[in-house]
Amino acid sequence: MLVPGGGPCPSGGCNLTVENTIIANNTGAASGNCFVISRGDGGSNIEFPGTTCGFTLGSDRRADPLLGPLANNGGVTLTHAVTGGPAIGGGYRCNGTDQRGVPRHPEQGCTIGAFEFWRTNIIRAPSNFDGDTASDITVYRPSSGTWYVLQSLANYTTYAAYQWGAAADMPVPGDYDGDGATDLAVYRPSTGTWYVLQSSGGQAPYLITQWGTMSDIPVPGDYDADRKTDIAFFRPSTGEWFVLKSGSVYTASNTYVWGTGTDIPVLQRR
Repeated sequence: MLVPGGGPCPSGGCNLTVENTIIANNTGAASGNCFVISRGDGGSNIEFPGTTCGFTLGSDRRADPLLGPLANNGGVTLTHAVTGGPAIGGGYRCNGTDQRGVPRHPEQGCTIGAFEFWRTNIIRAPSNFDGDTASDITVYRPSSGTWYVLQSLANYTTYAAYQWGAAADMPVPGDYDGDGATDLAVYRPSTGTWYVLQSSGGQAPYLITQWGTMSDIPVPGDYDADRKTDIAFFRPSTGEWFVLKSGSVYTASNTYVWGTGTDIPVLQRR
């Protein structure tokens, strides 16, 4: 959250509890980011600059949150993208999705504020893109939709770059075609669509499948033991796992109830 007009408590003050919130760089007539907060520091807040909001808990931060400009980053409202800094992993008891409806990070502490960081920066991806059984050092850069693979086959001395994805996509690599090499794949939460570029066709054939919604968390893995990655997601709102099986050429599915809305799905890949 960032309020550019003068903070969430204008003249006269207010009475509220603030948690997992960024209040920064306000320029209104009131002095500082907050005029009065009469109670309620819920923790995991960031204020910058100054101390007018009265955030004093150990989980609070007073540092530049490194926000991008107000922009259309997905969802129905404009948001400031978190580009780095103290907000990343600093959240506590976050909702299942951010302000855009994008899932919070399932593998680390959530990002403070309205924008979940893990989808707008370089993301680590488990990988064996050259098929030699050793993992390649790989990052996905959503700003350009590019995968950078430092290849184990060359003793990590050469790299390959592939463009597959867009800024709002999530990397979901796996061996979807069962050839022993990792395929480039992304999940697009805005449409619930999976885009898989299959390595068995020399990076040419691709699979496009709609499976999931914006609030779901992708959890690809080999659930039917056929040595191919299945398309699957976890739905925090119901604690359900929805698995579209590769053994059926992605035409049949299973549903399992395992977990609650506050649980973190443990990801598996092959």
